[in-house]
This record gives sequence, structure tokens and C-alpha cells, in this order.
Amino acid sequence: MEVAGFLVIYVAWGLICMVMATNRGRNASLGLAAGLFLGFLGVIYYWIAGPTEEKKIEKAKELVKIGGK
Repeated sequence: MEVAGFLVIYVAWGLICMVMATNRGRNASLGLAAGLFLGFLGVIYYWIAGPTEEKKIEKAKELVKIGGK
């Protein structure tokens, strides 16, 4: 039973990292791998790393488009 709980928790970390990576414009597969192998440390990495420059530009364009109406 403990092993099943351990696996569920690490899969959850993997999925959280994958979503964080996707939302920040980074590789989702690497996010999943980081979460599976590093667990909570992977989440901290993606939190600190933040969005890519391309994602920042995309977000700024969306804000300008919304503000220009």
C-alpha cells in the first residue's frame, strides 16, 4: 500500500511540473520527467525558472490587445 501511495504522489508531482512547464512555454515532456524524478524540487525549479522570453512577449501582446479595445 505504501508503494502505491508513493507512486501516486510522484505521478502527481510529474503532472504538476508538466502543467507548469506548458504554461511557462517550456517543454512539457521535460517537465513531466523532472516531476517524476525530482518530485517537489522539480516544482520549485519551474516556479523559479518562470516563463520563457517568448511566453512573456506573447502575454504582453495579449495584454495590449485587451487594453486597446
